[in-house]
Amino acid sequence: MPVPSKSTQDYLKEAARQYVTDLSSDEGACGLDWLAGRMIDPLSPEAAKFGLGFVANPLPGHEQYRGCIAIPYIAGDTVVKMRFRTLSESATCKYLDMPGGSPRPYNVRALTRYSPYICLTEGEFDAQAAEIGGMPAVGLPGAESWKSEWARLFRQYRIVYMLQDGDEAGARLAATIGKDVPNLRAIPMGDTKEHDVNRYLIDHGREALKQKVGV
Repeated sequence: MPVPSKSTQDYLKEAARQYVTDLSSDEGACGLDWLAGRMIDPLSPEAAKFGLGFVANPLPGHEQYRGCIAIPYIAGDTVVKMRFRTLSESATCKYLDMPGGSPRPYNVRALTRYSPYICLTEGEFDAQAAEIGGMPAVGLPGAESWKSEWARLFRQYRIVYMLQDGDEAGARLAATIGKDVPNLRAIPMGDTKEHDVNRYLIDHGREALKQKVGV
């Protein structure tokens, strides 16, 4: 995966700091409410590590993301990418990428913690939900984002649990990954597109989520 230039890393790190501050401002209250609806408290120990923010005072070049949740991709102590999530559920494109950004796995820091298993999810917030549920998780930025070269990241695990969205796209994604990751075990979260890891956490709680996965 390409490493951003030092200037880009510095820019993204500054942006992440600013948007964390914005999330705690009066303007960021709507962002906090949106996250609370997903059972994500950015100040809790489980979620603070994700560095979620809200774009109230956009840095130059980020003006089009005003009013969005900022999702930094953190590797070590470096921000290597940033995506944005609109608060509107009716928006055509709910997730926005910066121009020129290439897909990469989310929450790769989970790969540095010892565990006999790892979870894979479709989406950043599903990865966060799995982590809040007590399971190490890496997120993929969309149902069509998988790259075969990422398979090497998961060779160290006895089992890779694919916490599969309940729609056809989720099933296709699990089948695609399974061709590259022989130790993959798909765990459907339900039977409709609304059923995903975050929805399961909301509806059933942390312990039930772990029991669903079987860890």
